[in-house]
Amino acid sequence: MKKFFATLLTIVVSCSFAGNIVYDYKASIKRLEPVYSVKKINKASYVTDAYKTVSDTIIGYLVVPACATCVDDGDPNFTEFTDDDEWLGVGYFIRKGDKLSKKLKYPFIAKTAINPYAAMFGAYTPMTNGDGAAPSKPYADVRANKYAWMSLAFAIPAKAKAYSTVDSGNALKKFPGDEIPYGFLGFDNQNKVYVDNAGFGTVKVLSFSEAAETGFCSSKPGKDWSCQMVNTIAGSTVGVADYQGPCGVTPMWDVCYDAANEVVDYTVNESTIHGTWTLKYNKALSSVADDQKEAEILKKLGGTSADVYTDAE
Repeated sequence: MKKFFATLLTIVVSCSFAGNIVYDYKASIKRLEPVYSVKKINKASYVTDAYKTVSDTIIGYLVVPACATCVDDGDPNFTEFTDDDEWLGVGYFIRKGDKLSKKLKYPFIAKTAINPYAAMFGAYTPMTNGDGAAPSKPYADVRANKYAWMSLAFAIPAKAKAYSTVDSGNALKKFPGDEIPYGFLGFDNQNKVYVDNAGFGTVKVLSFSEAAETGFCSSKPGKDWSCQMVNTIAGSTVGVADYQGPCGVTPMWDVCYDAANEVVDYTVNESTIHGTWTLKYNKALSSVADDQKEAEILKKLGGTSADVYTDAE
């Protein structure tokens, strides 16, 4: 999965589409958490590291362009997006369990490219009229499409080198002076965190007047309905992240590890995350002018532009 994301995530984060829609994002996840302690081994005291699983929450906002189905041929006000446009928006994410970054005045809001992909369903489509003739229109009534599925992929960027470690005193007060990796997922986490979401939900079919109020699509004589947007989604989240313990030692081993043959390196430096996620249309932020959306989102996340980090670092 990491190789797949690494191949796709090659663009510099930017977002200047007209008629952008904003969504609330929340993922409740399980992740690894280091447990640092002091133990006596052969009558000598050692600082040790072990892992356990803890619950945590990723929250944020997604900014995506109005869907291509809202574009009328010849309308100069909209850019049509196709399947070739792999990354169709930008996401802003924080981890609710991250109290240390703010304390150390480290950037804590991750800004990254996102890849949402969705389809709506619910309306019936006629296949033939009995004599093999194809239907003239694929949908009987687009307004009957009340449901949607969505996949959402993104990679939370690694922090710049100056902010990628913390002093060990933040983990064990009596033992400062060493550097411990500290990434988006906390102690021992390093490099990017790759996240993949999938789920089902609802779609909203808008009239032109409703769409105009939302901030995209314009009325055209002879048409009553044309604009659709995902409204809510709920589903499952999986991902993968890298881990590196202090002093070059990480307390994870391949299940094939043979304690009697320690010369063979079975050390593992990555772990999964998993959980559930929800997506919800944010009407208030969607109505904000595109050039002001980022500032409003950062304010909602408790920061400013100085608290943001991206792949550009």
